[in-house]
Amino acid sequence: MDCVKLVLFSMLYTFLCQLVFSSSLPHLCPKHQAHALIQFKLMFTINPNASVCYNPTTLSWNKSTDCCSWKGVHCEETTGQVIELDLACSGLQGKFHSNSSLFQLSKLKRLYLYFNNFSGSLISAKFGELSSLTHLDLSHSGFTGAQLRGVLPERVFHLSNLEHLKLSYNSLTGLIPSNVTGLQNLQFLFLRSNYLNRTIPSWIFSLPSLSLLSLSNNSFSGNIQEFKSKSLYSVDLKQNQLQGPIPKSLLDLQGLFSLRISQNNLSGQIASTVRNLKTLRVLDLGSNHLNGTIPHCLGEMSELAVLDLNNNCLSGIINTTFTTENELTIINLYGNNLQGKVPPSLINCRYLEFLDLGDNQLNDTFPSWLGGLPDLQILSLRSNKLYGPIKESRTDNVFAKIQVIDLSSNGFSGDLPVSLFEKFQAMKIVLTTKGLDLELPRVLTTEVIINLSRNRFEGYLPSVIGDLIGLRTLNLSHNGLEGVIPASLHQLSILESLDLSSNKIGGEIPQQLVSLTSLEVLNLSHNHLVGCIPKGKQFDMFDNSSYQGNDGLRGLPLSKDCGGYDGVPQASTPVELDEEEEDLISWQAVLMCFGCGLVIGLSIIYIMLSSHYPSGFRGCTDCCLWNGVHCDEMKGQVIELDLLCSGLQGKFHSNSSLFQLSSLKRFDLSNNDFSGSLIPTKFVLSILTIDPYGLRLGPYNFEPLLGCIPKGKKFDTLEKSSYQGNDGLRGFPLSEDCGGDDGVPQAITPVELDDDEEEDSPMISWQAFLMGYGCGFISVLSIIYIM
Repeated sequence: MDCVKLVLFSMLYTFLCQLVFSSSLPHLCPKHQAHALIQFKLMFTINPNASVCYNPTTLSWNKSTDCCSWKGVHCEETTGQVIELDLACSGLQGKFHSNSSLFQLSKLKRLYLYFNNFSGSLISAKFGELSSLTHLDLSHSGFTGAQLRGVLPERVFHLSNLEHLKLSYNSLTGLIPSNVTGLQNLQFLFLRSNYLNRTIPSWIFSLPSLSLLSLSNNSFSGNIQEFKSKSLYSVDLKQNQLQGPIPKSLLDLQGLFSLRISQNNLSGQIASTVRNLKTLRVLDLGSNHLNGTIPHCLGEMSELAVLDLNNNCLSGIINTTFTTENELTIINLYGNNLQGKVPPSLINCRYLEFLDLGDNQLNDTFPSWLGGLPDLQILSLRSNKLYGPIKESRTDNVFAKIQVIDLSSNGFSGDLPVSLFEKFQAMKIVLTTKGLDLELPRVLTTEVIINLSRNRFEGYLPSVIGDLIGLRTLNLSHNGLEGVIPASLHQLSILESLDLSSNKIGGEIPQQLVSLTSLEVLNLSHNHLVGCIPKGKQFDMFDNSSYQGNDGLRGLPLSKDCGGYDGVPQASTPVELDEEEEDLISWQAVLMCFGCGLVIGLSIIYIMLSSHYPSGFRGCTDCCLWNGVHCDEMKGQVIELDLLCSGLQGKFHSNSSLFQLSSLKRFDLSNNDFSGSLIPTKFVLSILTIDPYGLRLGPYNFEPLLGCIPKGKKFDTLEKSSYQGNDGLRGFPLSEDCGGDDGVPQAITPVELDDDEEEDSPMISWQAFLMGYGCGFISVLSIIYIM
């Protein structure tokens, strides 16, 4: 008996030890499931670029190890059955066959295949045979090519245990099955960005446990029915063709976090019961046909961060009072019929980053106080009835983070707001971020923009704009701006669009702008620009429309030739002449120089007889007493000649008698008319000014001075102010290049002469000059003596 007891005890002990030991070790993956996984792996290639993410899960799978230890594979602890397969972002690429070995994993509960590339594959109906599935995610399954296609397999919608179903971003067509009754546990339904159409079936609105619904970017039509679920957290039905009013049930969900039903055909008003949405963070009702006024309570919803009511039919004044407790970061009221003033309570939105009140009927001055919002990055007030000057701000750190400012199509006037430009600190760096974290219109999140077009701004283009090196778009068109294009704009190295059209801008196009290699759009049409169009890089891509309406412009792509390839007139080679012709030319030279001397002398008489203050030249024996003439007290030498606004008109000759005033230090010829004259190079030798502002040659009353500014000596110390208003001038210190390496136009090729001619010709030339010039000048002195 004892032996029997001992045997039984031993057997029981052995059984218990085996039971304990076996329970302490995980069960191995069944061989047929390991084989199925290996077969599934072999059906695809691994492509790191198959999607936007890459986590090579299957590369570590090895037959010699337990499949439950493989990356992405999870097994049931007691049976070893594969219950979860996470192959998201695995770089799988290839055809997903309807008889895939994957369907042999009959106990599979969670399957994640999103962000792979099963290009052109159909969703197999055999997914409906995985009856234990609770989570199925096939989103973004054809991201890099032709996406999953075909109708939704109805059997997938009869998986009674399904809690999460995600099939977004594919090419599924047709309708959602209507005879579905078994998805009572479904919490997440994501079918966004497909080609599904017709009405949304009623069973979706009746799901008792539905928490997240995303059907956006399809072609659903019909009305939005009332929801039965009380646990809705996010509803996204935007970009469809839905009609009717906003369901009352959606405005009575105290746990709702996000409501997006924009870009549909919804009508009716926004009910004041929206105040019940105590936890609402995102309210996106834009691009519908909603009417009425904006509910006053929207400014009192303390959790609301995004308020988007753009492109509706809302009217009246914005009577919403935004409290200091609000957390709004985005307010978009663009494209309604709102009137009145910009609500002052917006200053309480201390977290505001995006404000768009454009395309309304607002009637107000520029709300400069908005600059006090510390995080404001995007401001659009375009297409309203705003008016008046934008006054200078004396407050520091205003609009410091602004990246986009659009004030176009209003009635703003006065000078451009230079003081504001100086405070746009965020535009003074090249931004690497691509916008805000929350959803915004794409055009306003990838750009740094200043758009002040279609207003009544006047004055000059400020050079400070060149400091805003982060600018990608600058539009100042359709104003009354004058002056010249600042050469400092060449600092805008990432500028993509420049529109200065329909203004009164003169001068030449700065050659430095050729360095703007990112420039894709250029519009300088309908201004008063002159000179040669720069050549090279981006400028070779622009057509006539970029320059039309500037009669003084020349060069490609316009029909007016600019001369040589580099924009400098080509040199002309004179023809060879015989001896008789040379003698004739010599006498012609005598006559020409006689006339030149005569004209110079007559010019002096004209100055003496002028009706302006140079009339003081008459009747005084000492020229130091004449109006506009100042002499050195010790030596009596003329050191200053001020002929500002003297009414002088005519050709300023290169051999003018004024160059005999060898001690001249200050010389002002501003506001006279020497139309078409070149600046004589004798200025370099004759003007001994040590004052950088001592030489004043512009502006002139009519046509500007032309040609190249002389180089050397004191001319190298003079600033732009000495030449301003002469759009035909080129060379240092102006931004327009003069052509040659030294800033002087290239010389004309001389006539080739024989050896004998080379010796005699210079003598004949100087003789002709001295004979003609001397005779002419003596004739004038005779006239003066008689007077």
